[in-house]
Amino acid sequence: MRKWSRAHLLAAGLALIAVTNAVVLLRVAYNRSGEPESRLQLSARELGPIFGYSAGENSGVVLRLQWRVSAPLLDDALSTRRETPQWLDEAKLASLGFDVAEPLASSLRNRGIYRWKPALLVLELDGAAYRAALEGARTRLERVEALHRASPSDARLAQHVQAARHALVQEETTSSRLFVVDAGPEREPLRTKYPERSRYAIVPGRVGMRVWEHEGKRRIDASVMALVGTEVHVPLEFRAAVARMPRALTLPGHAEPSRFEVEVAFGKRLEPWILRVAERTPAR
Repeated sequence: MRKWSRAHLLAAGLALIAVTNAVVLLRVAYNRSGEPESRLQLSARELGPIFGYSAGENSGVVLRLQWRVSAPLLDDALSTRRETPQWLDEAKLASLGFDVAEPLASSLRNRGIYRWKPALLVLELDGAAYRAALEGARTRLERVEALHRASPSDARLAQHVQAARHALVQEETTSSRLFVVDAGPEREPLRTKYPERSRYAIVPGRVGMRVWEHEGKRRIDASVMALVGTEVHVPLEFRAAVARMPRALTLPGHAEPSRFEVEVAFGKRLEPWILRVAERTPAR
């Protein structure tokens, strides 16, 4: 067998790189062909800190979508722990391929450990889920203030009031308005259910389920822990504007950052890319 020379190895390596790049470019071209599957007008509230940024022209700049899961708080005015999302019930888990009827005894080894399955997830922008989060923050503040009025000397309740006020301000001004509100195994049924393409995007992701025992009863918990394809690469033409976006949003009373609007499209492969970046400075 003839040994490969360094020149042959170099040529093979370059060919592999060329083929890999061609495949990536073809995937990108296919994803962006035709009309986008959805378009969302996002702000700095929905786009996480820039990472990988450098002043060099060839450096990569990436924004990460900041998403949340619509889930109610426990029925306790002083608790901030959330329950499993109401929409992620046993029927939904079964439709995603989970065995929700599995007896606890057969899963003792994996008790409390999440098992994951791929799913298509629905992202809702500034819709009912965000309004519910706002109302929940207001309700919690009202309940904590009522407890504090009944016991005005309780320092712990005073701290809870302050934290609830801060949480409400965050919800009103800086928290992401992008929520995961549903999941399914196929795209078309989800798009039929959520036809408004400027408010709802469908993205690949994962859903987890665990079976465990609580107070002597079998219980199922479910969670959305990861989304695929929610990192948005910034083209060179938008990097100067994106570099001026705040790495952390400020609350009222502090220096207010410039406001940004980023139009993000999701294509045939449900992968996002940036169409437009607009910057406006708030009037003083």
